[in-house]
Amino acid sequence: MGPPCCPDPERETDGWLPCDLHLHSHHSDGVESLTDLACRAAAAGLGAIAVTDHNTDSHLLEACARLLTTGPGIIAGEEITTYRGHLNAFGIDGWVDFRIAEPAELERAIVSVHAAGGIVSVNHPADSELGWELGDAPGLDAVEVWNGPWSRDDDRAIAWWESLLSRGRRVVGIGGRDATRPGHPARGRPTPPARGGPPSRQPGRAARPGGRGA
Repeated sequence: MGPPCCPDPERETDGWLPCDLHLHSHHSDGVESLTDLACRAAAAGLGAIAVTDHNTDSHLLEACARLLTTGPGIIAGEEITTYRGHLNAFGIDGWVDFRIAEPAELERAIVSVHAAGGIVSVNHPADSELGWELGDAPGLDAVEVWNGPWSRDDDRAIAWWESLLSRGRRVVGIGGRDATRPGHPARGRPTPPARGGPPSRQPGRAARPGGRGA
């Protein structure tokens, strides 16, 4: 169990919250509960966290219960984990089908997430083992250009993101720790900002990844 969750609700944020946008709980390959994650995030000074467990929505009920107490906002999500790459869906309220093998299936999934009020981000697109193979489908909202400790994979991710921008795509660059256990990697690194107010009591509506980069 982490330290007490007691962020200062009056602190000035100018509408922007420091976030960790890629975390896993014990609902998939992580070891911590959402309460543990929120407490550690509060101790690190974060305003919101995104819990993006693999191919499940079982953590969403725990997110609802967690939001009945004080602490950082929780952005409910799912890491849509396919054999051809991983995609985070943020701001969802139910399961997103991960059985995606072709670009057309990806486009349908993105449309369904948008219809539910959510947004999508390609994860670690240039990872040597878990890279992105589904192309630059219409509707992509963001690219995770920094995943965990910085590596050459992130340099290649930035290059891909810049290629999208050069073609006129309005895609935000974000980052996340992709953490599954305490201390690995260091909490809050990277720490992208998201637009939001005080911690929301509605999962997925606490904050929205914004355009100030990772």
